[in-house]
Amino acid sequence: MPIKLKKLMDSNTLVYDKDEGRYRPIKYRDIVLLARNNTRARQYVEILMNEGISVYAESSVSFLDTYEIKPVISLLSVIDNPHQDIPLMGAMTGYFGGFTQTEAAIIKSFSPELGLYESLLNYIGSMKAHIFRKVWKKMCPFRKTWKWILVLRKKTQIARIQPFRKKIRTFLKRVEKYRKMLLTDGVHDLIWNIIYSTGYFDFFISNLESPEIRIANINFLLSNALSFEKSNYNSLFQFLKYIEKIIKDDIEIGSGSVIDENDDVVKIYDYSQI
Repeated sequence: MPIKLKKLMDSNTLVYDKDEGRYRPIKYRDIVLLARNNTRARQYVEILMNEGISVYAESSVSFLDTYEIKPVISLLSVIDNPHQDIPLMGAMTGYFGGFTQTEAAIIKSFSPELGLYESLLNYIGSMKAHIFRKVWKKMCPFRKTWKWILVLRKKTQIARIQPFRKKIRTFLKRVEKYRKMLLTDGVHDLIWNIIYSTGYFDFFISNLESPEIRIANINFLLSNALSFEKSNYNSLFQFLKYIEKIIKDDIEIGSGSVIDENDDVVKIYDYSQI
């Protein structure tokens, strides 16, 4: 779809402009796309935005689901409580973790009976060492035999464990660093550090299209963090609930102060609402 739209823009196709009373080359604002439902409309918005085509949609992409905000929210959720598999997976496989989906699946398969966070600890040996230390003292008559079993087991597993150990430790250290920061700094300073001190801002500005909308969304998140700090609440958990409530009160992207339907943008409508 984006390729067809760009070809159409390059084709010098003429359309009649009734306001100007003449034919002129086609513009993006002459194009309207109809989506069968709100979910499909959101998909169209993200596809076009990431191809550099500005979009207006009355029912647009959920703020929390945008490419530049979702990784930050996932990491914040992990900092608040790492024992949540869905946000942890999102943080791991996004910018801040750098894991591929395959790597995350391998780590989880190493301890399928555990949650994802426990699987990370187990994979690098943190939990195993703790468990073995407790069990070792109870195995006095069989220590020698079990010692060889554990040595052999360790040698066979090391080839599987070693490739991801450094990456896991780096990720867990990052989470722990931000958890400690939260004890002394506010939510706003934490988010600012996550966005600007990690290279994340430069990353999405250089790799994602429609930067003006991306920046507006980042500023929206930071400004609401400041507003939150002026209230009587101060925990990260409360902030995540606070931002969710704001979004439920109908904050949209793609149709806010940055772009409106009179600009040179493709318009997308959910025809079930027409």
